[in-house]
Amino acid sequence: MMDKKRVVVAQMSRRNSEEEKCFDRKFWSDVGHEARFSAAWDMVREVALLRGERNACESGLQRSVCTLQQRKS
Repeated sequence: MMDKKRVVVAQMSRRNSEEEKCFDRKFWSDVGHEARFSAAWDMVREVALLRGERNACESGLQRSVCTLQQRKS
């Protein structure tokens, strides 16, 4: 398993202030799309666990497979 680099960043600001919003936007733009996707997926798993779902680590995406073949004319 690949080790994740831990990023810790902090700033004091008032809740819901423009300063806080700017800090959040800068943080998430700096960490990149992979970290944003990973954080979102972590939240999805946490919600599933809170709901008591057994397979919280599996995605709910459809896993059907099909084969397309060209018609013979």
